[in-house]
Amino acid sequence: MVLRRGSQKAAYRWLPEAAVNQLCPHLFPVITAAEERTSGTRAMPNLPAGEEARGTRYELTGIVDVISSVMLGQATTNPMVSIIQATLPNTPQGEYDLIVDYKAGRRPATNSPFRTQFQLQVQTYAWLRSQVFQARPVGAGVLIYINELSPSQDDMSELRTEMAHQITDVIPQNGSADYYALHGWQPGQAVPNLSFEFRLRRAFHVVDTAPALVQHAVTQIDSVISRIEPAAFREHNSGNIPNNWEPCGGPEDCVACDFVHFCPAPAQLRAQLQQPNPPARTPPLAPG
Repeated sequence: MVLRRGSQKAAYRWLPEAAVNQLCPHLFPVITAAEERTSGTRAMPNLPAGEEARGTRYELTGIVDVISSVMLGQATTNPMVSIIQATLPNTPQGEYDLIVDYKAGRRPATNSPFRTQFQLQVQTYAWLRSQVFQARPVGAGVLIYINELSPSQDDMSELRTEMAHQITDVIPQNGSADYYALHGWQPGQAVPNLSFEFRLRRAFHVVDTAPALVQHAVTQIDSVISRIEPAAFREHNSGNIPNNWEPCGGPEDCVACDFVHFCPAPAQLRAQLQQPNPPARTPPLAPG
């Protein structure tokens, strides 16, 4: 998640303090591992006709921010566990692992592609955890959007817009103090003092890790691998990168890509190159 500039800067100075003082008393007691490296292998998916893979299996790896051990299905005083149980009430009682992943940003709108991507990420981590010998079953995933613990004016403006368009899933109860604080706030004013309970619900996004959903997530990765492998195989045989990979990212991907300085399709040319009769490709100018 890319941190935004402008009025966010002041808020970001308080985010570590907000995370430690408000979140950690509930999260730390249930942590069993942090920065946990996980890996597993999967059968190479079927490739398009005539394409070859470089092997019969591929490795899937990830680093889980936090793995927690909790009891679900019984009374609890931990607000984090309470939110999980309220969101997934049909989870059988028992001891489970939780996959916890931090995001340095605000809760995405319900129509944001990031929302789906982050859910698939956590569900993939759940699959990886299931490959660990004698690991407990994963009861849920939790995405924690740190900005929600200490929202900025920009965050407030976006939340107001999302509420007006009904594209956010956590809103204050009608008539509550948070409801009046949000509806009475105007851009440029100080951020209202929203309740911890509301901010925590905004910060926590519980992800269902039912087996069918986890399988769907890793199947999506299989689909990506089925596109990567033919391109990688052709690149290996030809020694040419640009002619064997389809430009399919956006401007934000170009900013982070290591190949941006010699890629034949920087963001401003991508639309032209995807036309039926694209212009001839010319090497980009050297940076500077």
